[in-house]
Formats: sequence, structure tokens, C-alpha cells
Amino acid sequence: MPEIKKETRQLPNQRTRAEFKADSFNEADRTVEVIFATETAVRTFDWDAYEMVDEVLICMPENGDLKRLNNGAPALDNHNRYGKTSDNVVGVVSDARFENGAGVAKIRFGSSESDTELMNKVRDKIVTGISVGYNVYEYQVTRTEGKIPLYRATKWEATEISF
Repeated sequence: MPEIKKETRQLPNQRTRAEFKADSFNEADRTVEVIFATETAVRTFDWDAYEMVDEVLICMPENGDLKRLNNGAPALDNHNRYGKTSDNVVGVVSDARFENGAGVAKIRFGSSESDTELMNKVRDKIVTGISVGYNVYEYQVTRTEGKIPLYRATKWEATEISF
């Protein structure tokens, strides 16, 4: 049995890639459902410890805080949080929840010309990936000799979803 050592680390805002829910695009409502997080390990870098780590977001209501998403968090163009809001925000997030070990949310596109262009690329399955921005407040870290450390995010908060 590997030794489990609890540590608290401060990492910068993190991102992980996910995908659209198959056939959820609704052109009339200008919406699409996305899977923004799963419990699949994603390799990332812990700059404080200066090491590669495998990170897992635990996708359960007691672990992940979805309040920001459900309060109208932005859907962004490529995690771009700087510059003019009208250029970077392409929609709004709603109905975020955990189901079957995954984070799921609905995104409603804005009505500007560039928002509509992106929506059409989603409809046409040209843009197929999304990513979630999040903050981690607590990890359970497992270190096994000769292996990359496993960081399980047991307390985390989703802050935005990006195309």
C-alpha cells in the first residue's frame, strides 16, 4: 500500500481539457452542454515543488465547488481573462453539476458576430474541445518511489469554462 501524505500547496489557477456532450447543441437556444472535468489524471507541473505531477479533480459535490459556474461564470475564448470583456467573453455558463464522476454544464453563446462564428464552429464540430479554469484548495498527495506524484484535488472551485 503506497504511503499517503497530506500536503497543502498553493498552485496558480489551473486548466484541464474536456469535451462537448455528443449531440447536445441547440441552435434555437444557442446552447451546448459540455463535460468540463472528469476524474482522469492530467499531467501538469507544480512550480512550487518544481516537479511533474498527475492531477485528478474529484468530481463529487463535496469536493468541487460549482457556485461560480452556476452564478453566471463566463465562457471565454481560450482562457483569455484580460482585455475587453466584449472581445473575450463568448457566452455564459449555467446548470453546472456533477453526474457519473464528471462535471457537466450548459453554455449559452452570446449574440455578437464573433460569438455566433464560434457557435457555428461548435455546431459544425470544428471546435470540439473545452477547458475549465479552477482553483485548488486541498490536495491529497500520493508519492510512490519511481513514479510521478498523484495530486488528488479534494477541495477545488471551478471559475470559468473556455473554448
